[in-house]
Amino acid sequence: MPAADIEARLGHFLTKSSNPAEQERGIRILKTSAKARGRGDAMSYLAMPMRRQHPVRARKLLQAALKDAPCHAIGPPADMLINGEGGAKDEKRALSLLTGRLASDVAAVAAALGRLMIEGRLMHRNVAEGIQLLRRDAVSSLETQMEVMRHRRANPDVSIHRPNDFPYDALEAAELDEPGMPAAIIDLKLSDSIQLKDRDGACRLIDTYAKEGREVAVSRRQTCQG
Repeated sequence: MPAADIEARLGHFLTKSSNPAEQERGIRILKTSAKARGRGDAMSYLAMPMRRQHPVRARKLLQAALKDAPCHAIGPPADMLINGEGGAKDEKRALSLLTGRLASDVAAVAAALGRLMIEGRLMHRNVAEGIQLLRRDAVSSLETQMEVMRHRRANPDVSIHRPNDFPYDALEAAELDEPGMPAAIIDLKLSDSIQLKDRDGACRLIDTYAKEGREVAVSRRQTCQG
């Protein structure tokens, strides 16, 4: 992987840190990568942390990033156009971005379309198809992976293709103690999902995590007693 690619990705990861000093370092890295090297992915990553407080600036960065890094920059500006963040609402333009040539075969864009399908916004509601589209991005995004799990818990009667592949990836992330993942996989197994309900498996995980001293097991241990 080229050093410039690593630099942009490192900056992105640092901006997600709970440590303010690391967040600032990530922003500095992304600003250098975006300004000095003109990288669209860095512009897109830089827009994320400023989206809430500086939506106009974030939207401009994302628009500038579209030419160089559409795979990074299509989903967020489409969402901002739909919600009217940082400028006028333009749902037609948003759908054009999500379904256009630049969006072809981009996992993050498929996820953006999946969210609209799940919510029934701007298109016919189809929870099962929406979740399948989200899963394409879940392969490389823990946030999307946990988002899929939330939708599976909220829609227990929905069936998806190859349901057993997803818990395997989630368990792998839980073993690495990725933030929020141990609780997410336990709660999914304790849910009423017709495909993924597994109370015994959840209780085994709770017992394992309790022996490891993980806090996530404390509040859920009573569920498996009696």
